[in-house]
Amino acid sequence: MAYTSSLYAVAAGYNNAASLATLTPQPRLARPLAAAELNYYGTGAAQFNGQISTTLEWTAFDPAERNSILSQFGLSLTVASAEVTVRINWNRAAFANYNAVAVYSPSERPTQIGWQGFTIDLLGLEAAS
Repeated sequence: MAYTSSLYAVAAGYNNAASLATLTPQPRLARPLAAAELNYYGTGAAQFNGQISTTLEWTAFDPAERNSILSQFGLSLTVASAEVTVRINWNRAAFANYNAVAVYSPSERPTQIGWQGFTIDLLGLEAAS
C-alpha cells in the first residue's frame, strides 16, 4: 500500500521509515501519549519518568480483520510483541515516526455489532532516525 503521511503506518524493525505501510484499517482511537509516572519534588517541580507509550484501538471488526491488523505489526495470536517503526499522531499536533515495541494483550470481546475493544500498545516510544 502507498504510504500517506497523514495516516497511521507501521513497519517491522526499528528505524525502518522507508518501509512504512499505511495501517488498514486505521485505528478508531489513539490514546494520548503518556509517561509511566509523574514525579513531584519538594520544590514544587514535577518531571515525567518512564517510557512514553500509547494505545491504538479498533472496534467492530471480525477475527480475520484482527489477524490482519496483528500481522501488520508482526504480531499474531502466538507472538505477543515485536519491534516496529510507527507513524503516529504526536499528541494530536502532527504525525511523526517513532520506534516502539508493539504489544498485543487480548482484550477484545464479541458484541451485537462485531468484536470490540481490540488494542495494540506501543511501548517505549522514541524518535526514529
